[in-house]
Amino acid sequence: MHSFVERDPYDLGQNDHFAQIKVEHISITDQELNRIIAEIVLNDDNLSFVFSQNINGNDFEKDLALRRFLPDSRPANLMDYIFDEIQKNRSFYSFLGEVILAICLRDVYKYSLLARVIWWDETIFQTHQGCDACLYDKARKLIVLGEAKFYAHVDQAIDSLRDSLVSNETSLLQKLRDLRMKVITNCDTRAAVFAELGKDQFDEFTVDELLRTDVVVAGFILHGDGQEQTGNDFARKCGFTSNDIGNSCSKCVGSEEPITIRFICLHLPINSKPGLIKAVMERAYDLRRTLKGGKAFI
Repeated sequence: MHSFVERDPYDLGQNDHFAQIKVEHISITDQELNRIIAEIVLNDDNLSFVFSQNINGNDFEKDLALRRFLPDSRPANLMDYIFDEIQKNRSFYSFLGEVILAICLRDVYKYSLLARVIWWDETIFQTHQGCDACLYDKARKLIVLGEAKFYAHVDQAIDSLRDSLVSNETSLLQKLRDLRMKVITNCDTRAAVFAELGKDQFDEFTVDELLRTDVVVAGFILHGDGQEQTGNDFARKCGFTSNDIGNSCSKCVGSEEPITIRFICLHLPINSKPGLIKAVMERAYDLRRTLKGGKAFI
């Protein structure tokens, strides 16, 4: 596959650059892509990763993890149910984007998870008010704030990402405070940040001080309209840069000093948001049926 991968750089100004990875000459149907994504998300290793709990060999905890992707009871018509829920709430099942974001950042950038992404006492209707995914790179002393969006249309997802990271300073401050707390409660990142700031481990550090260390903001857009975006089109459609995020962070914390933020934005176009949700739910039902010895779940 490497022979088909090219990177096209685009200079967006303000020290921002965009690189698109092209994968060509590979034919796959929508159904096959949905099935592959569902299998990746729900395999034991990835479930263990996003829950920060080793479920390998533990059927009870695996069942709890699979339940996290399912409604309380099985609908008579799964696709009708999904369509109805999306009509009520455009961001329905948005946690799937958070899960895929964390897996991508681990696999592409080798980042480690700072705190679990989801937990099994949550429902498919819950969304996170703080960070969607927090990761870090111990060797390079990087802290990563992840923000994921999952919408039926790419424009909806981009608008929501812009609102979260640039326009809505109240929401952004909440995410930064959540990031600070997750950094404090992780031994590796806590030690690294205190060392970077030249402080004792029992001192405190503010959100502003945290942002003076090496912080990366990682955005992820999972959109279900199947629109292929060229590199330049997608980058310009976003309409904001790392400088814009840094300026919003400065306003959030009341700092007159500029804050430098590095920004990564990944996007995955699929043909249908309902189709992918259905594939994930059906895979979860199948895996739970296997746990139950082939008997159907009500």
